[in-house]
Amino acid sequence: MFQHRQSSDRRAGIKWRLDMLTFEKYISQKGYADRAEERCFYDRMKQLKGEHIEKTKEVISDDRELEADEVYEMLANLWV
Repeated sequence: MFQHRQSSDRRAGIKWRLDMLTFEKYISQKGYADRAEERCFYDRMKQLKGEHIEKTKEVISDDRELEADEVYEMLANLWV
């Protein structure tokens, strides 16, 4: 459910990110789907993914002249 963000980050200390697809499967396997539905989990997860996608589009379509490394860093920070 929780995974390393990037393999290179392991040397800098363990940094974790929540894998939403695995988390969703976990909720179903444990029988918490009804609770998740009652608490609007799926709607909030969809909203969070949508916000990340919109921010990713903004970073990629930024008019400033950025180096590839700068764009990659901005995306990596966004998708933590």
